[in-house]
Amino acid sequence: MERRIPVTAVLDFPEGAVRLRLEDLAGLMVEAQAPGDFVPPRDAEAAAKTIQEALSRLGNTPFELADLQVAEARFVPVSALNALRRDAATALEALRRTPREREPRRPAAPKLRPLPAQALDYTWNVANQAARAFYERAGGQILEPAAELQASLDGRVVMTTRHCVKYELGWCHVHHNPEPWARLPEPSGPVFLENGPTRLECRFDCARCRMELVLHEREGQG
Repeated sequence: MERRIPVTAVLDFPEGAVRLRLEDLAGLMVEAQAPGDFVPPRDAEAAAKTIQEALSRLGNTPFELADLQVAEARFVPVSALNALRRDAATALEALRRTPREREPRRPAAPKLRPLPAQALDYTWNVANQAARAFYERAGGQILEPAAELQASLDGRVVMTTRHCVKYELGWCHVHHNPEPWARLPEPSGPVFLENGPTRLECRFDCARCRMELVLHEREGQG
């Protein structure tokens, strides 16, 4: 199979010359001219057929003639038509091979869904300018940066989890745990998790079945 590129041709007659213009589908256009006095033909139909046949002979090029417009009936020797066709086709082929600057495509900004909250605290993890720009474009107001950029998180929730200590120890009054970690009496006060210098208070949100861990910094810890 051969790939042929459709071109349109226009043959007109500026003063003292004949001119052939070729244009491809990308809008690239070239022209070739030949000087001379081209008089009206004795047989307009035969002259038009000669022009059509001569300019359609693009077999040795990557082009095929899709449309031909002739400005007016004139007699043009076949030799002149062949020369115009060769020159114009060569010029168009060279033009198509010439590197052209392309405008970079700008991706369309995706449509963002409305945020569930407008005032965004550290839990939204805004740690860099890209994250800030994203949330601001979505209509959010950044109140503070991400947790790792905070000077202190003392008294702040540092984790929210479905894994609940109250359930695991058999203290949950909503969901019965037949195999708790240990049979310990439920304390009347707050429950803490401690690991070295880290001390976390467990706060139980039984209505939403989740547990929050609140950091309590020890003295001298910052």
